[in-house]
Amino acid sequence: MLLSPTGRPDRRRLRVDTAHPVFFAHPLDHVPGMLLLAAARQAARAHGGPDGPVPASFHAAFHQFTEVDGPVWIEVSGAGGADVQVVAGQGESVAFECRVGAAAG
Repeated sequence: MLLSPTGRPDRRRLRVDTAHPVFFAHPLDHVPGMLLLAAARQAARAHGGPDGPVPASFHAAFHQFTEVDGPVWIEVSGAGGADVQVVAGQGESVAFECRVGAAAG
């Protein structure tokens, strides 16, 4: 699981494990885009609940690098049975936005 729960159901903290053999196959000073996409998928899935829609498509925009040494917050919005918007923020900046399209579960 890439996401840690917070006190809000629409917000989670990204877990960055720099020892992960796929996401960090070589040394990096930023969070890889594939990790952010995987986090968007997990956030969308959690938002819909266990019987909710399955993430099927992604329309993503990467605005800036996300550093590994600071907290990254993942926020999700949208109705449970429809597409959702996932945003990754670090500090005061939005680093990544992704519209996750849903398919029936």
